[in-house]
Amino acid sequence: MKKYRVLVKLKPNVLDPEGNTIKQAAERMGVQGLQSLRTGKVFEIETDDSMTREKIEELAKKVLINPVIQTFEVEG
Repeated sequence: MKKYRVLVKLKPNVLDPEGNTIKQAAERMGVQGLQSLRTGKVFEIETDDSMTREKIEELAKKVLINPVIQTFEVEG
């Protein structure tokens, strides 16, 4: 069995209202020093041994992300 993690995040030029809301809430709680807070998703994928990293990258490009506004990284 193989395990992969696909980390999906917004491109730097895309606004992240959820991240901004969380940052503001943290600051209201007294958290100091936050420069930026951006949200993302993590997909944890378990496969059989025949799965390759290239196939996971293809899955991410075609199914898991919106390439106009998101980027991804594959771990594993």
